[in-house]
Parts: sequence; C-alpha cells; structure tokens
Amino acid sequence: HPAPTPPAAVPGPPPPLPYLEQSMMVWKDAIERGLPREDFATVARAALDVAVRTGKQDEAVAAKHILLAQSCRVRIKLETVLCQGAGRQAREHLLLAQRRHFLNSMQMHPASEMVANNTATLAELSPAWPMLQVSAPVDKALEAIPEWTRVVSLHLSDDKSMLYLACVRNPLEGKPPADAKPKGGVDKKAPAVEGEEEEEELPCALVERVTLDPPRLSALLKQMLRYKVDMERFLSKEPEPDPSTKRRASVVSQEEPPPSPGPVSPAKGKSDSPKKGGSKKVDKDAADTKAEPEPALPAEIRKEHPPTLPKPVLKTALIEEGWASLMLAFEEMFADLQGTLLEAFKPLMIADAPPMQVLLLLDPLLAPLPWEALSVFKGAACVARDFSIHTMLHRLNAMHTRFPPDPKGGYVGGVNPSSFRYMVDLHSEDDGPPEPPAEGMPLVQFPFRSSKKMVDTIQVDFGQKTSYAKEWNGLVGEKNQVFGDGMLEGVMNTAEALLYFGMGRFLSYLGSQTVSRTKMSRCQLAVLMDQVRNSEVFKKQQLNDARRSRDEVQGEQPYETAALLSMRGVSTVVVNSLAVLADEHCCLLHNLFSALSEGGPVGPIVKQAAASRHNAVALLEKGRGESRGKSIPKKDAKSVEIPQIEGEESSLPRLVYMPYNTIVYGLPNLPVLPGRK
Repeated sequence: HPAPTPPAAVPGPPPPLPYLEQSMMVWKDAIERGLPREDFATVARAALDVAVRTGKQDEAVAAKHILLAQSCRVRIKLETVLCQGAGRQAREHLLLAQRRHFLNSMQMHPASEMVANNTATLAELSPAWPMLQVSAPVDKALEAIPEWTRVVSLHLSDDKSMLYLACVRNPLEGKPPADAKPKGGVDKKAPAVEGEEEEEELPCALVERVTLDPPRLSALLKQMLRYKVDMERFLSKEPEPDPSTKRRASVVSQEEPPPSPGPVSPAKGKSDSPKKGGSKKVDKDAADTKAEPEPALPAEIRKEHPPTLPKPVLKTALIEEGWASLMLAFEEMFADLQGTLLEAFKPLMIADAPPMQVLLLLDPLLAPLPWEALSVFKGAACVARDFSIHTMLHRLNAMHTRFPPDPKGGYVGGVNPSSFRYMVDLHSEDDGPPEPPAEGMPLVQFPFRSSKKMVDTIQVDFGQKTSYAKEWNGLVGEKNQVFGDGMLEGVMNTAEALLYFGMGRFLSYLGSQTVSRTKMSRCQLAVLMDQVRNSEVFKKQQLNDARRSRDEVQGEQPYETAALLSMRGVSTVVVNSLAVLADEHCCLLHNLFSALSEGGPVGPIVKQAAASRHNAVALLEKGRGESRGKSIPKKDAKSVEIPQIEGEESSLPRLVYMPYNTIVYGLPNLPVLPGRK
C-alpha cells in the first residue's frame, strides 16, 4: 500500500516586521485615514514622525512630509483666524462648525450626503474654502514652484525644542547650461575646486533638524515684541531738540529772563573761571565760546524766516542699538540654519543664472521675527512669505487662470497700476506738518514731520502728477465722518488692486468682521501702508486694545491680517511689520509706485523700493543742502524723487529696520503691467 500523504502545512502568521517598519505603516495609515476626515492634528504628528524616521536616507520624502505637517498645522491656524474674525454668527463659521460636528462628533463618512452638501455649500459661498484645502498631493505643489525659486519651510515641533527645515525647488527645473561659469570665473567642465562637480547634482530637496532651546526662543520672541512696542511708543512722541545745534535767532522766554550783564573785571572773571583740578586753557576757551554773541540777522530775513527752535532729531542710537541687539541674538540662535541654507543655494551661484527668489513658509510662532534681515538672504532678488505649500499652490492656480503663462517667458497680462482703489486716513487723524512757531512765541518742541498730508500725497502727488493714478478712486477720511461697513465693503469688493494709506493697524480701523464678510476674489494685490504712529493715534490704540481680549488684539497683527485677506481672495498682500513715521511711508509710497509703473514682478519691486527709501534717506542726510527736493541719481539710489523738505532745520529720520519692514505675503512673481507715463 502506498504511504499516506502527509497533511498540508497550515501557513502560520507572517514573521513580525521590525519595529521601525511597523511604526512607518501605522503613521502612513494615520495620514491616509486622517486627511479625508480632516483630523489635521493627527496627520501633522504622523507626517512629522515619518519625516524624522526617514531623515537623510531619502530627503525628498522627508521634505514632503515636513511640508504636509506644516500645511495641516497652518490649516488649523487659518480656520481659527477666519472664525475669530468673522464672529460666531457668520455663515462660514456656522458651516465650518457644522462640518466639524459631522466628521468628529457624529463620525460620519466623508462621502456621506450631509458632508457632501456641506462641502458644496462652502465651495459656493466661502472664498476661503480653497485656501483651506490640503488634499492635493505635495508632489503636485512642488511641480508648480516657479523656476529659480527656493521654498524654505520652517516647522517647529510641539514642544518647541526642534526646528525642522525643508528647502525644496521644482523637480522639473532645468539644470544650468553646460557652458555656464561660476561667479569666480572657473569653468565647470574642468573643476579646479574639490566638490564643484556635485553642485549640479544636488537633490531638489534638503532637510535638516536644528535643536532649539525653548526658553531662549521664548526670550527672543519677547525681545522682538518689546522692541516693537518700544518703537510704537517712541515714534509716537515728539523728539527733543538737539542741544548741540544753535538757533539762528534768540527767542527769549518770559519765565526765565536773561541775567543783566554787570561790570566784571577780567582778573576776577579769570580767577573765578578755573575749577579745582581743571585745565585753565580749556576753561578759558569755554568762557570765550560762551561769551561770543550770536550774529544778528537782517530785518528782511527775520520776516521771511521767523526764529525757530533747534532742528528735531530722533535718538536713532536707541533704535539702532535695539535693532543690533535683536539681530545679534537672532543670528546666533539660527547660525546652524543659515549654514544649511547656503548649501541649498549653491546651484544658483552661477554667472548666467537669473536672480534667486526665496519663499518662506514659516511656523506661525516664528512669523514676528525679521527673517528677511538674515545675512543668508542678502543676495536674493526678493524674500516673500506664505503660509504653507498648499496655499502657495492655490495662489499659483488662481494666478495662472487669470494670467496664463507665456511660452516665451513671463505671463500674459498682469496687475494694472491704474486699477488701484484707495482708502486714505479714514478717521482724518493726519494733520500734516505743523507750521513753525512765529516770532516772539514761547518755546515749544518743533515736530519732526516734514512730508505732506496723506490725502495730499494721494490726490496731488499721484492724482495730478502721474497719468496712471488719474483713474484711482476710493475713500478719503474727513473730520466728523465715519464710513459705514457698506462703503468699505464696496471698495474692497470691486477693487482689482487695493491701497490702504493711513494710521494704526489696518484691521483696527476697518474691523475684522467687515473684512471677513467681503468677497475680494477680484483683488490681485493689496498694499497696506499702515502702522503710522503719532501721539493721538497711539493713545487711541492703547485704549482700544485695553477693552478687548488678547485674541482679538492678536488677530490684527501682520500675520493674521495677511491670512484673513488671503482667505478673502487676495493673491498677494504687502504689509508692514513695525511702526513707521509718516515721512518714511511717504517716500516708500513714491518709490514703490514709481517702480510698479515700470512693470515687473511684485517681490523684487517691493524690495527695491524699501532699499531705495533707505539709501535715499542716507544720501539726503549726507548732502542735505544739495539733495533737498531734488531727484536722487539712479546710481546712488533707485528712487525717482524725494518729497519736498521745507525749512533748513527739517530732517528725515532714518530707521534701520525699514529695508526689512515691508513684507510680501503671497506670490513674489505676480506680474505688474507697465503704467502710462
């Protein structure tokens, strides 16, 4: 008999996977399940864990997961900003709350009928809904990055002890030409320096993990906040006159009459002048200097130029010392980060490469810091900001729909400089430069304001002297007049480009709820020339902030302002970070619109205008007598004209942070059409 056939072996359980592979499977499964259910907190933690475990083994995969984790965290932040600004009774707030209830509390499937109806309603009614989407693959967003642009993502861990860096570029970006030479003049075909061949073969993604000290980071953020508050308080006060400057004519105060000169013998005066331990020669010179009378002015000159006080000066040493101390602590904390970024920028260090553009995707906690002032970004054509890689993708898709890419390069169409609508000094708080005191009046501090009123700057300097601004229209504040929400919404709703030129913070004057219920899908560019301070505005702002909660005040900061405008449909937002003077804003506005009228991308134009303002003031202070009211040569400062400065004792103070104060949120390559000359 044949031998019995042995029973077939029952397959046992597969051998257990290594711990790391099991963890990766769990994290990826959490990402796949969490994205449809909009569990963004879980997805952010899982994506960051995948990026940490992948590390340098596959930098492209690690960078994608860092970008995904940042998009999920920013998605939560943007929804919070929208709901706080709109209010609890706003329809978008109610629809988003209903959606969270369906998906989280009731555990509904994302494809259910009620969730689908909610999605359709949000897509139809809310312009913010496309900005809140993170479902698009990160690979699609990377392929949409403009050429010669580096996207730098900075993402903080939950405990603020780690900073994750991801520097990416478009994977389809062409390699540099073979005959291109580096800036040093060495041929890349015959490398003379070790490692030069590797510059062309660098990956399109670079990741790094930087260890941070949370108390030190908290101290740096507090130092930045303290400097910001000090600048608001300092620039709101009138400066003290410079004691080293003499008056051209003597003004006698009634409270302190001058001592009557009496007969004093030279010997007695000489014996009384030297002090114990002092130098007789120095005291003699000082006595001669004090005794020297001031030359009298002719009567005709006294009538045309009444006696004035010494020229006002800002104690710029306090501003410069505070800024230097802040930048020193900032550079020291992120020194390792800058070294890594230098490696990422190597492929653009060739002679024939176009200027490099940098797009920063910052963690919301790091937004108040002046990243544009870091030394690693000094050679970039512009440094712009955005909130996440998915918000960048949405902006690019909207811009390509309106301005299609040209096969020859650039875009078809662009923002027209003559399409701006403005809102100028809505509460009429700008009184302009005060008149100097008349002869015989008591001593008062002479204010530092020398530029025109904001209304005159827009209506006269632009409306009458430039052809592209003759078509501008908007709202101008008047005394005892308050604009209603309907008028403000009408300007923002119909504007293709918006200009706000006024005092204080933008949202504190218009209101977050007014902006939150306005649809601004037509607006491509919003230029917010706010943060102007004087003593009256500063006091009103303090009283207004004291009556509101901390979240309401935080909702009016530059990051939240740009986020709210972006969710209402604005493509690119230009906003200020620190307090400024009216003179600074007036010159910056002239330079900005002079460059905008020539056409080009928005990012380099804004950087050029801010740097031109800085150089123009330096040149003006260097040659005050020759440059007053004249055009600044283009080789010295890329500016068209400095506003007229009236009076010999007037001066434009120089703020060291002005080149980095104007921030671009959105697309740095937004095209602008040349204006009519």
